[in-house]
Amino acid sequence: MADAYDAFRAWFWNKKFWLPENRTWADLQRNNTPGSPFYPDLYDIYVILPLAFALFLARLVWERYMPLGLYHRHRCIIIGRFNGLNIERYFSGTAVVSRERL
Repeated sequence: MADAYDAFRAWFWNKKFWLPENRTWADLQRNNTPGSPFYPDLYDIYVILPLAFALFLARLVWERYMPLGLYHRHRCIIIGRFNGLNIERYFSGTAVVSRERL
């Protein structure tokens, strides 16, 4: 099983396919000398995942509480709760919606 895995890795990461001529995998290693190019590392994802999770939570909070602030600011009266099921039930019962019903 290990031989099959090593053969697959050798085939998949073939430098002739992934890299241009005159380049090797050693050229892509991170080098901290000044003036050397920065290549991303696998461990850089540890910074991105918590940031993406924080932005997702901020979006959920924004979408949940922002409309309430706008309703109260403009003194709108909220009658009942409109979710997707109520709206779907309304529009599936009417084939053509007149301007008066809107």
